[in-house]
Amino acid sequence: MSEEIAKLKEKVKQLSEELEAVEQERDKYDGALNIALEHLGYQGADHEWFCREKYECNVYGDDLEDEEE
Repeated sequence: MSEEIAKLKEKVKQLSEELEAVEQERDKYDGALNIALEHLGYQGADHEWFCREKYECNVYGDDLEDEEE
């Protein structure tokens, strides 16, 4: 009985880790979608300025800190 419980706990741990990875992936794409939608509202605007000021990234979505390295 305790062996079954241990297996179930391990499975729950594994599934929790998988869920966390999927949620992180979803959040990444959700952020990219939000940036894209905001860009649609700023057609004709200075996208480079908009991205740097609002999101601290360049127009490609790259983090500015990574860009400087």
